[in-house]
Amino acid sequence: MTKRNHRRPRHASFSHLQLLALLLLSLLLAGCGGSDSPTDPQSGTVVVDLLADSFSPGSVTIEAGSTIRWVNGGNVVHTITPDGHSEWETATLQGEGVVFEHTFEDEGTFAYFCEPHQAVGMSGTIHVVP
Repeated sequence: MTKRNHRRPRHASFSHLQLLALLLLSLLLAGCGGSDSPTDPQSGTVVVDLLADSFSPGSVTIEAGSTIRWVNGGNVVHTITPDGHSEWETATLQGEGVVFEHTFEDEGTFAYFCEPHQAVGMSGTIHVVP
């Protein structure tokens, strides 16, 4: 008869205090991000980063008179193309650090997308409130 080893593998475990600390830290970090909520508009100049295939943040709520500054984060060509409106003309950002800015005076919702990356869902929305 073969003798089997019936010992259970030891797994690292957290104490209740460690779990509570981890939970509190994650809640604190979650609260540090920007707000995309229509009830909490941003003002001044708000930066939207152009990543490999997304805008970050993808949705922004701003007060009228505020400016969005899109910044290309890499050596990939991106566009800021209006989707169903003429608030601005298509801007092409051809390299890392290239910037396009637009100040929104009128309230409304302004969708946009990146032409080269539209097929992978690179789109965004600006909500302008009074």
